[in-house]
Amino acid sequence: MDLSNPFRCIMQRLFPNASIIADRFHYVKLFGECLKRSRLDTCSSLKDEKIAKSIKKNLHLFDKYRKDLDDQTEWYDRHLKKHFTCRTYVEYIFEQDGTDGFYQSYMIYQNLLKLIHEKHNDYKKELNNWLNHIFETNNTYFISFYKLDLVVHTFNKTVIKTCFIRFTV
Repeated sequence: MDLSNPFRCIMQRLFPNASIIADRFHYVKLFGECLKRSRLDTCSSLKDEKIAKSIKKNLHLFDKYRKDLDDQTEWYDRHLKKHFTCRTYVEYIFEQDGTDGFYQSYMIYQNLLKLIHEKHNDYKKELNNWLNHIFETNNTYFISFYKLDLVVHTFNKTVIKTCFIRFTV
């Protein structure tokens, strides 16, 4: 189901007894927007313009699940004038000054991808650990999304169903 509020309201009115199960794509997209805002803010505040330009050029690497980043094929970054693999590039960026907030957002996003991609014995526990981590880090990008767009109970229930469906179908 599409996670937009208007669509959700219509579906709940038309089908009041239906369970809401959202596609994992929607969660990745919604929380990817939080990561994107963090990346944009980081790039605009970086003192090293070469790093900011490089991040903008390679932004797709930050959207990928960390375990899927290529660690074999090298490529040349013309802004940084260095060779990298996808994995070493991401690691290099987060070693730079001024990227701490972006790294925190990246790790929250990566933990969501882990929750979605990997099988867990207790999804509810894993989801609660992930949400607790967001609030412990006080990451404003993810907290503001969580508070404004979703009700905690509905969100938890929907994510758990979404994760569970993947392994029972």
